[in-house]
Formats: sequence, C-alpha cells, structure tokens
Amino acid sequence: MKSEFIKNEAYSFIFSAMRYDNALIMRTCLETGLRVGDVCSLPREALQGQTIRFTAQKTGKSGSVQISADLANRLRKEHGKWLFPSPRNLSKHRTRQAVWRDMRLACAKLGVAEHASPHSARKTFAVDLYREKGLQAVQRALQHDRLETTKIYAFSDKNVENLVENFDFDAFAELVAQKVYEKIKGIA
Repeated sequence: MKSEFIKNEAYSFIFSAMRYDNALIMRTCLETGLRVGDVCSLPREALQGQTIRFTAQKTGKSGSVQISADLANRLRKEHGKWLFPSPRNLSKHRTRQAVWRDMRLACAKLGVAEHASPHSARKTFAVDLYREKGLQAVQRALQHDRLETTKIYAFSDKNVENLVENFDFDAFAELVAQKVYEKIKGIA
C-alpha cells in the first residue's frame, strides 16, 4: 500500500481519535521525519534534552534531530527502557503494527483518506521542510542517497485532494461527544 500525503492540519483530528501513546509516536514521526519503526524502537537514552539520537533500521545510518520542548517534555513522562514501551510487556517497545492499526481505525472513523498510514507523517514532514528550507534540506533530514527518492517525498502533496475539505466533521463531532460522555461517566 502506498501511503498518502496528509495535510498537517488533519493530524490533530486523527490524533484525537487515537490512543494517546500511539498519537505521541505519530507526533514524533511528524516532527522528526523518522519512520514509525525507528520511533517505536527508540531507547530512553536516545532522548537528550531536545535532541533524539537514532540509527535508522532500514539503512543503518545514524543521526540526530531536534524536537520541540513540548514533545520532549511529553516523552520524558514515561519511564523504563523504551520511550514507547509495549503496554503488554514493558521489556519490549511498542510495535509499528500497533500504531498502524490505531491510525487506520482513527482514519476510518473520521473518513480520512484510504491510504493514510504512519508513513504519511514522513511525507508531510518532507513537504513542510521542502517549503521552508528546500530540497537539499529534505534529502539530508531523510538521509536519502538519491535526490530522486527525496523528490517523491518532498513533492508528495502534488495532485492530492484536500483532506481537510473532505474531512467528515460529523464523524469527528460524534467521536468527541462519545469521549466527553465517557470522561463524565468515568469510563475513560
């Protein structure tokens, strides 16, 4: 399945329909451009101040990336071996499949694009960085050897329908109402 570009504005809706920990993983992907598997497997010591140090699983390349103070503070709230521990076994990290499944369910509830996936965050990151700093900055950030590969990401917003315009606001409102009801009743 080819992941689609998602406009930045749509992520807040998607995150609100996801489990908090999975949404935090997605937010990390969106701020860093890292692949979801690389984010899920970050050990606690990878976070140093507002810097995340990583080694990409796909390429074996090491790097570091700056994140916002807000995200860094949220990531520090967990304790243990992993930044994103598995809820079933704290000695293991959360899986990319769990994040993918949660995101797909959230997108289905909200009527968001059929091919939205955690990898969409990497494309959104690339498009935003391209608009701000250019193609070379995207190539460095995504650690691509070939500029042709970078172009696939940096230009992934071309000819994509506006997901915010096509967003199912009624489904979103229903989901919010359900969450508010659960909070009031003490279910959540």
